[in-house]
Amino acid sequence: MGGPHKLIVPMSTGSLALFTMVAIGCQLGRRETVDLVTAVVTRGDVVRRVMVSGTLQPAKAVAIGSQVPGTIQSIDADFNDRVRAGQIVARLDPSIYRARFEEALARVAQLQAEHQKEQTAVDDAQARLARAEQLTAADVVPVAEVEAARLAADQGLSTLKATAADIVAAQAVAAGAKVSLNYTVIRSPIDGIVIARHVDIGQTVTTSIQAPILFTVADTRRMQLLAEVAESDVAAVRAGSKATFSIESIGSATFEGTVRDVRPQPVSPIGTAGPSTPPAGQPASGIAAEGSSTSLGKGVVTYTAVIDVDNESGTVPPGGSAIIFLPANERGDVIRVPNTALTFRPSSSAFAAVGQDPPALELPRSEAEPPRRDVRRAYLWTFAKQRFVPLAVGVGISDDYWTELVDGPLQPGDIVLTDAVPSAASRRK
Repeated sequence: MGGPHKLIVPMSTGSLALFTMVAIGCQLGRRETVDLVTAVVTRGDVVRRVMVSGTLQPAKAVAIGSQVPGTIQSIDADFNDRVRAGQIVARLDPSIYRARFEEALARVAQLQAEHQKEQTAVDDAQARLARAEQLTAADVVPVAEVEAARLAADQGLSTLKATAADIVAAQAVAAGAKVSLNYTVIRSPIDGIVIARHVDIGQTVTTSIQAPILFTVADTRRMQLLAEVAESDVAAVRAGSKATFSIESIGSATFEGTVRDVRPQPVSPIGTAGPSTPPAGQPASGIAAEGSSTSLGKGVVTYTAVIDVDNESGTVPPGGSAIIFLPANERGDVIRVPNTALTFRPSSSAFAAVGQDPPALELPRSEAEPPRRDVRRAYLWTFAKQRFVPLAVGVGISDDYWTELVDGPLQPGDIVLTDAVPSAASRRK
């Protein structure tokens, strides 16, 4: 008959009086048996999370192209440069476009001079017509001369209108040439960061088919995280819920985002994603039970969840891969037990230390009510009168630390076992 029974108790449980009673009871029995690790049944929230992978991209990104062909004369922005709207990022050789613009301006000036000449001729023809009409009224000249003067005046007006139209057309050509000349200066249309540059000085760009892309500028103050969620988990992902994620390339820092929506079009079943939260009865770092989804491989249908990320600080880089935790199911103010309590079962040596035969247990089934898909049956263990006592319970959802207790005899404050090791004295016997 050895010394007192040893009970390892976490001091944060607040149930010191109960643990003292257990220790005293073991002393009275004067049997040295096992060292116990316990946990307390509590009341609180259980939030199940789904872990998936995703890609970060700017909410707004603009491909900057060239609307005119030419040769790159200078590059004024490079990768990771922060640019403002209207800032010059590159220049094309403007010599051809400047010559065309000057030629168009010269053509306008020429037509304006011709128009002025025609205006003078029209004024002279109208004056001749007025004198001819006066002389015809006085029977000095014949009527035929008045008709000839009127015809000359009408022809002059028509020519004047034609030259005016030619001036308008030439001005339009000059305006187009000026626009083309201005297009040789490439400017950023938005505030942002240059995330891609596709040209070098001296490179010739053409626009015969489509505008070539020279730069990509992104406004990284607002980012989007595109997460691939498995079909089995997508129904629980809600718009407005908070998501957390980390980016391996920049360390272990954790960031937050908000689920904006889940796109209704499924992704081709070839994507991959990370494991979901372990089911009840599995530790957070353990292997999920049979039938649970730990990874998404070929043939798994996924949906894209769009997560908005506020990046005013600029700490989240675009294009990176992220590991994302999405809240899937949540139970508030429920009775819960640590996951480690559900994975525990006394070992054969622990049973032998107290002189107890391991019981043959079967998960109980209720014949009065049909089984619920969201409730699983399990056993928790307590220790009383030098015996391990199994308690049948129903468990619901789990998160990284807690599992919901749906039914069973346990209440907040009750003690359950998470480990039992034969004491040193017992092992020496």
